[in-house]
Amino acid sequence: MNDLQAETAEFLALYDAQCPRLLAFFVRRVFDPEVAADLAAETFATALEQRNAFDSSRGDPVGWLFGIGRNLMFRYFRRRDVELRAVDRLGMNRPVLTESDIEWLEQRMDFEAQSSALAESIERLSSRQQQLLHLRFVESLPYREIAGRLQCSEESCRTEVSRTLRRLALELTQDDAEDRDHELQ
Repeated sequence: MNDLQAETAEFLALYDAQCPRLLAFFVRRVFDPEVAADLAAETFATALEQRNAFDSSRGDPVGWLFGIGRNLMFRYFRRRDVELRAVDRLGMNRPVLTESDIEWLEQRMDFEAQSSALAESIERLSSRQQQLLHLRFVESLPYREIAGRLQCSEESCRTEVSRTLRRLALELTQDDAEDRDHELQ
């Protein structure tokens, strides 16, 4: 077996072992199996493209892979609309999950607990932060319109939404870590 074949076999083994965990990781955070599948695919594509940048002396490949995934997820939250418009403009098809794929993911997720944790985290936000999230993600308003309603600049509005999403993601990640710690005890 040559080096390329060995590298390919290692990457496929990483994919087989970590794809279900990565999908679960994303579904618990974005609450959308199709978006989770997109993020998982993009994570593995990025890992494949950047495989030469991985340094085993600085950590394990699973941590590296999840770090890529976390960064992509944060970028997704910040640039969701821009990226989706670009995909549509280019006429690209996003992968479509079958009903059995969605069922499989939902069986692995505790949506009720995750929804409850998210609701609790949102309740801890300021009323302005809650309003920002509502206008952006429930009413799907563009930043320009939200900024006009809240009498701030569009850039300030984008920054506030990004910081609020980052705060929620960190809280949910901490909750997941605490849950895992309790499971191990």
